[in-house]
Amino acid sequence: MSKKDRLRKQKERQLSLMNAQEKAEREYKDNFKESKAVSKYKKQKGQIPEGPFYLVLKLLMLIPYGWSAFFWGGVISVAILSDMVNIYDFSQLGKKTAVYIIVGALIMALALVFEFMRKYIAGFSASLVGVLLYIHGVNQLIKPITELLDKKYFGEEYLEMDKTWMTRCYPIWAFLVISGVLLAINLVEKYLRKRKERILRDNAPVKSIVSD
Repeated sequence: MSKKDRLRKQKERQLSLMNAQEKAEREYKDNFKESKAVSKYKKQKGQIPEGPFYLVLKLLMLIPYGWSAFFWGGVISVAILSDMVNIYDFSQLGKKTAVYIIVGALIMALALVFEFMRKYIAGFSASLVGVLLYIHGVNQLIKPITELLDKKYFGEEYLEMDKTWMTRCYPIWAFLVISGVLLAINLVEKYLRKRKERILRDNAPVKSIVSD
């Protein structure tokens, strides 16, 4: 075989290898087409699109917050600060109780802001602190009522007073539960996304080391 023929065959092998490499690279790009779109979105928006159930859960958080923390928390706080609660013999509440309730409600409002900003770890942390402060405050009203009802007889209109306040204040626990669900879903989605990307990366074709 002449030198010219050998060079031609070598050139054909190189072209064949280059074509195979280009084909593998095209397949690689196709596999990562979705990931590239996600990457582009992250560069533009800084975040990955979320499913509609995220918004539904966040809106659901507004219900216990509005009912328990905002409305009834506000009613109790105003009653304490204006000494309206202390006219009853079952409770002597100081202004510190109102501070617990108000600060707890404000921290929960901050938690809502974090949730809508998609900062779920910060949102859950703020929810936990806010709910515990709020519950600590309202329990200073509810527990003395329960203890007194166990020791002393009152009219029928007062027998369910502690349970009435529980139904007004304790739904706030749903606020914390929903915040925890949002965090759990977000962490699971992040794990599954990273796992998928790692599998695609590990199975990606290796580049050919054919010289030009």
